[in-house]
Amino acid sequence: MKLSRRDPYQTSYRARRPRNPLSMIGLIVLVILLVVLGLSWWNGSEQPVTEIEMPVSAEQLAG
Repeated sequence: MKLSRRDPYQTSYRARRPRNPLSMIGLIVLVILLVVLGLSWWNGSEQPVTEIEMPVSAEQLAG
Protein backbone atom coordinates (compact mmCIF):
# COMPACT_ATOMS: atom_id res chain seq x y z
CA MET A 1 0.00 0.00 0.00
CA LYS A 2 1.39 3.37 -1.01
CA LEU A 3 1.13 6.17 1.54
CA SER A 4 0.32 9.64 0.37
CA ARG A 5 2.47 12.54 1.46
CA ARG A 6 -0.57 14.73 1.81
CA ASP A 7 -2.41 14.32 5.05
CA PRO A 8 -6.10 15.16 4.56
CA TYR A 9 -6.36 16.28 8.19
CA GLN A 10 -3.67 18.91 7.77
CA THR A 11 -4.59 22.36 6.59
CA SER A 12 -4.00 23.01 2.94
CA TYR A 13 -0.85 24.68 1.64
CA ARG A 14 -2.66 27.93 0.87
CA ALA A 15 -4.19 28.16 4.34
CA ARG A 16 -0.89 27.71 6.19
CA ARG A 17 1.23 29.74 3.77
CA PRO A 18 2.04 33.16 5.22
CA ARG A 19 0.58 35.96 3.13
CA ASN A 20 2.75 38.58 1.56
CA PRO A 21 2.40 41.80 3.61
CA LEU A 22 2.49 43.93 0.45
CA SER A 23 -0.51 42.11 -0.96
CA MET A 24 -2.41 42.70 2.28
CA ILE A 25 -1.54 46.41 2.19
CA GLY A 26 -2.69 46.58 -1.43
CA LEU A 27 -5.95 44.86 -0.51
CA ILE A 28 -6.55 47.30 2.35
CA VAL A 29 -5.82 50.30 0.10
CA LEU A 30 -8.24 48.95 -2.51
CA VAL A 31 -10.99 48.51 0.07
CA ILE A 32 -10.44 52.03 1.44
CA LEU A 33 -10.53 53.48 -2.08
CA LEU A 34 -13.80 51.69 -2.83
CA VAL A 35 -15.33 52.92 0.43
CA VAL A 36 -14.30 56.53 -0.30
CA LEU A 37 -15.68 56.36 -3.83
CA GLY A 38 -18.91 54.82 -2.56
CA LEU A 39 -19.34 57.53 0.07
CA SER A 40 -18.68 60.32 -2.42
CA TRP A 41 -21.21 58.81 -4.83
CA TRP A 42 -23.74 58.40 -2.02
CA ASN A 43 -23.41 62.04 -0.89
CA GLY A 44 -23.65 63.40 -4.41
CA SER A 45 -21.28 65.71 -6.19
CA GLU A 46 -23.31 68.94 -6.38
CA GLN A 47 -24.77 70.65 -3.35
CA PRO A 48 -27.46 73.32 -3.66
CA VAL A 49 -26.44 76.90 -2.95
CA THR A 50 -27.75 77.85 0.47
CA GLU A 51 -26.75 81.51 0.53
CA ILE A 52 -26.56 83.92 -2.40
CA GLU A 53 -23.93 86.60 -2.00
CA MET A 54 -24.82 90.11 -3.14
CA PRO A 55 -22.11 92.29 -4.65
CA VAL A 56 -21.16 95.30 -2.52
CA SER A 57 -19.75 98.47 -4.00
CA ALA A 58 -16.56 100.09 -2.76
CA GLU A 59 -18.47 103.13 -1.43
CA GLN A 60 -20.60 100.92 0.80
CA LEU A 61 -17.52 99.14 2.11
CA ALA A 62 -15.76 102.44 2.87
CA GLY A 63 -18.37 103.67 5.19
